[in-house]
Amino acid sequence: MLRLVETGRSSDAVDAAAIDVLRALFEAITGAPPRTLRAYRDDDALLLLLRYEGPATDPPVEIALMALPALVAEAVAKRTGRNVVGGAVSLCAPKGLAVLAFSVGDELPCDAGLRLAG
Repeated sequence: MLRLVETGRSSDAVDAAAIDVLRALFEAITGAPPRTLRAYRDDDALLLLLRYEGPATDPPVEIALMALPALVAEAVAKRTGRNVVGGAVSLCAPKGLAVLAFSVGDELPCDAGLRLAG
């Protein structure tokens, strides 16, 4: 069963980081904060629910939202040291609703991303 993560008081760094990153990216793209932003977590599955002002936004938010899972996953992985992979985006533009799916794995190895000169 999915559980609601309190976005202001989350003890899970991945959930809290994902909310912070998505809020910042969304506001940077649209110039306005999301109406609502919630995280739902079940084991390794993380869903972010985003409500935004309806279809009258410019540029079309729906286009930008398609690129956000990869950006959010990368930023969250860097902040938390956990392996986060972005998945699908489900949109309902007339309602101003988007759900972004992620898979959260174990901690990244200490040498992740380091290359040895040779």
